Amino acid sequence: ANRCDIQVRNNGYASYCDHGANVVLNDCNLKATIGVIIAGKCREFLNRCTVKAGDYAAMLHSVFGNTHEVSELSVQGGDIHSGKECFLIKSQNVYLDIRGAKLHSDTGVLIRTKFNEDPCRTELPDFEEVYGVKAVLSDMDISGDILHEDPQRVMALTLKHTKLKGRIENAVIVTDPATTWTATADSHVTVTAFGPMGKIDAMPGVTIYAKSDVLKPGITDLPSGGKLVVEGKGVRSEEHTSELQSLAY
Repeated sequence: ANRCDIQVRNNGYASYCDHGANVVLNDCNLKATIGVIIAGKCREFLNRCTVKAGDYAAMLHSVFGNTHEVSELSVQGGDIHSGKECFLIKSQNVYLDIRGAKLHSDTGVLIRTKFNEDPCRTELPDFEEVYGVKAVLSDMDISGDILHEDPQRVMALTLKHTKLKGRIENAVIVTDPATTWTATADSHVTVTAFGPMGKIDAMPGVTIYAKSDVLKPGITDLPSGGKLVVEGKGVRSEEHTSELQSLAY
């Protein structure tokens, strides 16, 4: 769909992408309770779209019974405004690629994962390892929280050339040197990547708790008044002992 206006006058969604579908919206305007619903193994692209959602800009879930399927959502440019979370992920494996978009949530939560309360959800055995949730945020200056609350999956968050102000909870984070993350509330993350990383900061009274086997354990005072507390096995080699210093400017 190119240059379309999609308006849901009552309660409902503007776009539904389900198992096997490939949905592409270019330069469209969406106004609905939920902008996009994505279910199962499928892909949706929002290119330079405007989304005004009373609840979620996008909700991703599955009822198809395949524990290894991955839902994909690409947001390239555009303006996203939601009354609740911008992106809600419920017990589903997801690849989320957001680049150069404006994101605003009235609740202050950009991304939230959670256990799906739907009795028709795809059940995941406790012993089974799956793709999990991988979110890549690129080329943006955004504010809001990223909260991983799905107990059955791992969330990997990659920040590229992005300024993020907000809380990050229970995510494995990877940043590039052009990225700055400033925590606005206590956060819990895991850092596993070698090589140059971005800058990590925290507001006064805020502590970032980082589990890591590549960073040197210890407490670092951050420029804006918060603290970085690293717990783990320590760095694996001497060449990585400077990582804490680079993280804190």
